[in-house]
Amino acid sequence: MTQSTTKSKWNYDEEVIFDNLCKKYKLNFRTVADHFPNRSYTQVRSHYYNKIKRKEVHITQNISSITQNCSPQYEIKKKQEAIQEADENFLQISSVLDTFE
Repeated sequence: MTQSTTKSKWNYDEEVIFDNLCKKYKLNFRTVADHFPNRSYTQVRSHYYNKIKRKEVHITQNISSITQNCSPQYEIKKKQEAIQEADENFLQISSVLDTFE
């Protein structure tokens, strides 16, 4: 008797069960698949690795945005802005002091 499988997206309940089973059984996809009567071993294994890839992409994007904000060019720009602001403040203070002379 063959098992009928579904090609639909994984719903929230399936995801919760899937995550818990993967924590419990690690990479034993056959055992995990036994808990999903409408999913094949291949679907379970593919879903696991696709989920890992999505996490890796998300992490990579976060790292690149963080490193972009911490790049040397970013630091130089911030220092230049601080110097310009200090110069403007100095000029304002100087003009006020000149009025007292």
